[in-house]
Amino acid sequence: MQAVFFLLVICVLVSESQEENLTISTCFKNGDVLFSWDNLQKKYYDVKINNQTWNRTMNESKFTVKDALKYDRIKINVRADGSSTYNKLTYNVVKTEKYIGDNVSISWTAPFFPKSGNYEIYHTKANKSEKIIRIDSKGFIVTNQSKYTYKSLPYNSTNISFEIKDITLNDAGYYVAGSQTDTALSGGGVVLIVLGKPQKPEIKGNLNVSVGDNANLTCSSKPTSTPDYYARLVTLSYNWFENNTKLDETQKTLALKVSRNHRFNQYSCEAKHRLKSVRSDPVRVNPLYKPESVSIIPSVDTLTVKEGGDIGPYSCSTDCNPPCVITWRYRDKDGNFHEEKSHNQTLNQQMVNRSFSVFECIANYADNFTRSAHFNLNVQYLDKPMPYVNGVSVLDPDRQVHVKENTSLLLSCHVNGCPNPIIRLKRNTGTFIISRTDSKEWLNHTIASSQCSDTDIYTCIGNSTVFQNKKSTFRVNVTCEPRLDESRLITTMYGSMSGQNVKVPVAVPVIANPPPQDSGIAWNGPSTTHSIISAVSMQHVPYKHWINSSIPILDRNYFGNYTLKYNGNGIITLFINPEDVPQVPSNFTGYSYASGYINVTWVSEFDGGKQQYFILSIKVGLEWKKVANLSDPGQGKVVYFESERLNAGQEYWFQLKSCNIINCSKESPEITITVKDGAEISDQPDVVLYAAVDKSALKKNQNKADVVAEDVPEKKDETDTLYAVVEKKTTTEAKPSATKPESEQKNESKRERQKGATAAEATGASGTSRNVNQDGLIYIDVDFAKKPENKDKNEKPKIHGEEDRTEYTFVDFSKKAPVVKEKSKKEEEK
Repeated sequence: MQAVFFLLVICVLVSESQEENLTISTCFKNGDVLFSWDNLQKKYYDVKINNQTWNRTMNESKFTVKDALKYDRIKINVRADGSSTYNKLTYNVVKTEKYIGDNVSISWTAPFFPKSGNYEIYHTKANKSEKIIRIDSKGFIVTNQSKYTYKSLPYNSTNISFEIKDITLNDAGYYVAGSQTDTALSGGGVVLIVLGKPQKPEIKGNLNVSVGDNANLTCSSKPTSTPDYYARLVTLSYNWFENNTKLDETQKTLALKVSRNHRFNQYSCEAKHRLKSVRSDPVRVNPLYKPESVSIIPSVDTLTVKEGGDIGPYSCSTDCNPPCVITWRYRDKDGNFHEEKSHNQTLNQQMVNRSFSVFECIANYADNFTRSAHFNLNVQYLDKPMPYVNGVSVLDPDRQVHVKENTSLLLSCHVNGCPNPIIRLKRNTGTFIISRTDSKEWLNHTIASSQCSDTDIYTCIGNSTVFQNKKSTFRVNVTCEPRLDESRLITTMYGSMSGQNVKVPVAVPVIANPPPQDSGIAWNGPSTTHSIISAVSMQHVPYKHWINSSIPILDRNYFGNYTLKYNGNGIITLFINPEDVPQVPSNFTGYSYASGYINVTWVSEFDGGKQQYFILSIKVGLEWKKVANLSDPGQGKVVYFESERLNAGQEYWFQLKSCNIINCSKESPEITITVKDGAEISDQPDVVLYAAVDKSALKKNQNKADVVAEDVPEKKDETDTLYAVVEKKTTTEAKPSATKPESEQKNESKRERQKGATAAEATGASGTSRNVNQDGLIYIDVDFAKKPENKDKNEKPKIHGEEDRTEYTFVDFSKKAPVVKEKSKKEEEK
């Protein structure tokens, strides 16, 4: 006996709760799939099915997908209110289609087979569930052995397979299985669809139709395939027949334009979906005799012709009783109708223009009943582009439109055409299109702030699929004041030698429109710039130019910053730096100031723009041997060198080079010095020096000293700071200081000689009264006065002379200096 369960809902648990994930289960019911999940008491849940939009369920933890048979699989994505977790599940819709009388095998894989109890297979149809097979590990029991056969072995296999024989429409439905205790856990199910022929159609509609009107015939039928939730998804198609001749119409309704001839025709139909129905009973249309149609010969729907071309002739034909009056007219682009001349029923040949839109033939029947036929005209044309600049048309192609830089610039092209033209705006200096449109008659290109670089010849181009390019050119001239062209690589640092024929070529790129004039170009520099010659040359475009100048560098006074100006406005500042070998030092002299010693001095000249140094060499045999490498104190400063002890009475050759990173000076001055011995020094009173120390008054003259005595180690118990005034009475010029300009040194030397002579007179000693020892050292007396307030007994006494000194005097403290007479106040004032 078959067990029947009413309204059995087969549910499958398909996911487990993990942490905050939702547990989603499915139920297949009457063609729909119900998805449900554990209720988290959320305000809403967002649900997305396959790739559709999100749906929101309010206060419900379930969602139903209608007509599940439309899908092969259903992907659901659920997100709870306030959660970022997406809970996804894929439900596979398994279905199979068979015809009546076929055998079918149905199979699926169960997630498990129960170890104890039974495994039940159900057939669900029309809200009823019927148990058809029961399986356990020992065997199976079927409710109808002639209908069902279980095929899986062993019996407890999870691969479930059974056969249904001799299928009828009643065998359609949903087949699913599970244990008696928990059918929902069995998983999966298969929908068996049994296909049947549609019902015999019936044709409905108004069969009495006036000629010329439409007769709409409807073919009515229903599908018989099962289950019913499959049948409601079926869309039938139709075949229509006219006198057993198949028509092209496949829709449910056949629309007929009724004519007199339809009275002789029979119409029938059949419905189909996999299988065809039997054909319907035929019907006849009863036409009412009025003009059924109007035709134009030759037949045409839309006629495409270029403007100025000819069309026609065309004939208008109709069948009506009483006979119809035929007229022709055309409709323009604005929708207005105009009568057109014709001969009987024929439209004569016509030359068309762009205003023509439709030509129409009208058959006028009695009682104001009319029928008409028409054809459309597609008149093709293309006008020459019309350019506009800032809304003003530019009719003359040779005319230039002048605008100032930084003003807004609107370039427009207007082209009339059919079909819609492709409009392009192009610059002649470029190969690319700066703007393009094919959707309207206007092309607008806006330059918010025009620049000199926008100066060019522009071309409006219009073309279409029918016509070749039509062009209109116009000129735009953007004026701008000269300025530096920063798009080019600009050299601002130049290096150069100097000389009468030395010139630095300079090329400055500028943007200017109109071009700069030579008369407005001027240079400001460290020297006179009247001799700078400048010329203007154009680059590859009219608004870019070169200002080419040649700057003379006659001597080092011409080095420095040069500023290019145009009409008084600065363009750029360039820097011309010296790059030359240093100049030959001047005043390269030397003398022997003591037995075995010499002193060499010279004045540093221009260093050539690079850091210079001096190489002093002494001649040894036939070769020069370097004895010193001295740094440069600066142009105009005196450099000195004191040798080690040399052989007295011997002649030495010295050579001097001034060098920098480029090279050494072109000339190397040489001098010869004979080292004097002690006898020579004693016989030469010209170099006798006198030093007088006056603690009360000599501080006034401390800056006049050229020689500083070294610290005296014998006087350790004296801590006074002493000042030595060395008074010179000599015909030999004093050597200039190493840190003062030569002119200043010469003046000071002169003043010192004058004052030295006076000081010598005050001592009462002559130039020859001083004695020298065997080394040629001059004796001077220094009086040390002890200051009682100084408590440091070990401090060495110091003697200060002038900071810049080129002569040194050795002080012998065993001698006494002559008494210095005190001067009167009048003499001191002098």
